Amino acid sequence: MVNKPSNTVVIAGLSDAIALAIARRLAAQGDSIALLGGEALKLAPVLGNEGARVEVLHADVSDRWAVHEAIMQAEQQLGSIKRLICGVPVPALSQVSPVSVTTFADWSAQVEAPLVRVLSVCQGALPRLTCCKGAILFFLSDRVAIGLRDGAAYAAGQSALYSFVKCLARECAPAGVRVNAVATGAIPLRKQAQAAAKAATRDVEQPEELAALADFLLSERASYITGQLVQPHKSGRA
Repeated sequence: MVNKPSNTVVIAGLSDAIALAIARRLAAQGDSIALLGGEALKLAPVLGNEGARVEVLHADVSDRWAVHEAIMQAEQQLGSIKRLICGVPVPALSQVSPVSVTTFADWSAQVEAPLVRVLSVCQGALPRLTCCKGAILFFLSDRVAIGLRDGAAYAAGQSALYSFVKCLARECAPAGVRVNAVATGAIPLRKQAQAAAKAATRDVEQPEELAALADFLLSERASYITGQLVQPHKSGRA
């Protein structure tokens, strides 16, 4: 009996709880996990102790050549890269400010820098994903659709990333690579998280729920879905 070749999922820049839930679900199905950025160093030992095949990719995500080499090494060590999951760091509460006092440095950090990191990761992964007609899934904040008072730079950065998703989906469609995004309140700024904790109704998706959604969107079951923004609905969002 010939063993089925291992497929590798690259998870880049996601928060620890969401990344861990997704990695656990996909690893249970036999996928290998390559972690880049985010909480990679914290998550890898946890996943390894649970029996997952996992590697930490040591690369500055803003350095496209370092990312390219790291992804190439991950494929050599773990198996064919078929899925890419991207998130971006959430700014600290102290970085969120009204437009009237937003600095150029804040704008660069929350709009330009995330786009550079995402471009770098996608450029490194796309040649591999194209070979196997893979899939890409972005995790964005729901602020991409509803905005954020006193947080225009953050919301603008999220909207720019969604435009990137739409364009990338069109570009990759002829090669059979699907690109989608999830806009979720599970990646809130701290003040939204605190408000949600006090709300009478549960306002934030649980990591396991998002992992199930990611599993579906990355699988052949969603072969007809690309270029879409999925917004899990919860009541009571500010």
